[in-house]
Amino acid sequence: MNQRLFKTNDHYEIVKSISKLGLVCFKMGDLQQSLLFYESALEISKRIYGSDHDMISRCLTQIGLFYLNIGNYYESQFYLKLAHVMNLKLFVPDENRETDHLKVFFSLRNLGLLYMNSSQFSESLTHLNQALEMAQRLFLNDQTKNHPDVVSMFVLLAEFHRKLASQSGKKRLSYLNKSFEMNKNLYGPTDHSRISKSLSSLANHYLNYHDFTNAYSYLNQAIEMNKRLYVGHEDHPQLANDLVSLGRYYLQYGNYTQSLIHFDKALVMSRKLYSTNHIRIADAETNLGLHYMKIGNYRLAEPFFKNAYQMKKTMFNSNKTEHPDMISALSNLAKLNSKMGDCQTAKKIYTEAFNAAKNLYRDFNKGNLIEMLPLLKSIGDVYHKYVFVSSI
Repeated sequence: MNQRLFKTNDHYEIVKSISKLGLVCFKMGDLQQSLLFYESALEISKRIYGSDHDMISRCLTQIGLFYLNIGNYYESQFYLKLAHVMNLKLFVPDENRETDHLKVFFSLRNLGLLYMNSSQFSESLTHLNQALEMAQRLFLNDQTKNHPDVVSMFVLLAEFHRKLASQSGKKRLSYLNKSFEMNKNLYGPTDHSRISKSLSSLANHYLNYHDFTNAYSYLNQAIEMNKRLYVGHEDHPQLANDLVSLGRYYLQYGNYTQSLIHFDKALVMSRKLYSTNHIRIADAETNLGLHYMKIGNYRLAEPFFKNAYQMKKTMFNSNKTEHPDMISALSNLAKLNSKMGDCQTAKKIYTEAFNAAKNLYRDFNKGNLIEMLPLLKSIGDVYHKYVFVSSI
């Protein structure tokens, strides 16, 4: 309709429509078409506006976040840095002026997220702290004590400390509690999806530390709130997430019967909600594979791991495996083969996963070794087991 209205592709409204189509395709799992729409929006914006413009910056950001979400950190860094530099030129023309601006805040936050996902933790913490400080200056004052964008920074910093793992539990819990309290102040006392997400995050934190009492308390509050929020919805993405959370809780707690029931329900619901090849379905398959591997039923675990791997391979539309989810899927298959005693196959798959990880992080610093350490350990264990078995 917009094309008929404006009789040309080079129009602001056309760019907005194409960008929305890119987002829809991404959510549906059609990554190739999504990227085509985003790239088309960028090219039209360049023809309309020339060089530096807010719309061009938006399009660069969309493509950067697209690559970030599919694990292509090199391309993501290229586009997100371009967007950040452009935002500085557009909104902070004088170097001596105060640099607080909403668009600059967003580009700092995006770069912090990129560096965190690519394990450049020093760069990530610098950008995330800068973004948090800017958000507090932009949005908080004597009259305004709470703001959603400040909450988003608390959530990101909590995730940052989760990824660091060692000696970061207290810091992560501090940020989770801050985000929870601010969400309650913003959206309470009524039920709200942001509050339920804060409750779920706190539950996952305590579950990671095997504090089952606090984990179940927060998880139960989140689930009950979501039931009230989505009453009348038999199938809903958040309800599927709740089933997964319960499955993981029971798996770690050792109640394998309940774990299987909830993972099964999550897979059934995910298949109703999403297209044939979707990351949520693949994750649901993986959860069932992990359940069966945990209880030693390797024969039943294998098809779920294989399905998840094939689905992710199809999703990312490439023979390459340089994507974190692909590497994880390969690692699960390798670990399963190792447990089944097929060390030669396990060694082959682990090596494939390790080479994929090297390619994924090839353009980043040594901090990425943190992401590769579990793979290196697993490969070493398999080689040791393979040599031992071969010598018998």
